[in-house]
Amino acid sequence: SIHLKTITPADEKLINKDLENEMNLVLDLVQLGLNLREQQKLRLRWTLPVMYIYIKDKTKKVSGLKETLCQMLNVDDVELLDKAKTKLPFVEAEFAEISVDKEFSKDVQDNWFVQELRRAIQDERKVQKFTPQDIKNLNIFVEDKSALLLKPKVKELEKETNTKINLLSCKRIVSDVNPKKEPQDILGHKVWIE
Repeated sequence: SIHLKTITPADEKLINKDLENEMNLVLDLVQLGLNLREQQKLRLRWTLPVMYIYIKDKTKKVSGLKETLCQMLNVDDVELLDKAKTKLPFVEAEFAEISVDKEFSKDVQDNWFVQELRRAIQDERKVQKFTPQDIKNLNIFVEDKSALLLKPKVKELEKETNTKINLLSCKRIVSDVNPKKEPQDILGHKVWIE
């Protein structure tokens, strides 16, 4: 039995305590960053341009694991600061303070809309009982302003959702397109999926 087999003893010389301590700090910072996202209602699936981190103890470093921190927090960049940014929304712990600028560019907000629409398409596929392998047609009605944003993204959305999308635009979404179903408001864009 594998349970009776002896395990090779660990080579104590290969243990990197500095790396372990740095990773523990990264995990604590990620928890703090997730708390900030929740507090500010910034969903984890929305990629943020930057998050600011002020580590109070100058002997602690995360520079070697900055990329890991970015991936775990879903941010494009983490800026390590010498002092806290007090004018931005923040969360604080005894070891660090994390803040985020809530002034997002139109491009960032447009990317969030596409991400939310992808999720809405997947939800509609579930409602219609499509299997992941099914390539099915869905009509997506959006207002003209939203259609301009979505037209270049349709192929990408089709590939990611395994759906053939018929994008239809109109001046204003009217709920009598399908009286049984109300249009969705996705980050300020009216969308109706059938």
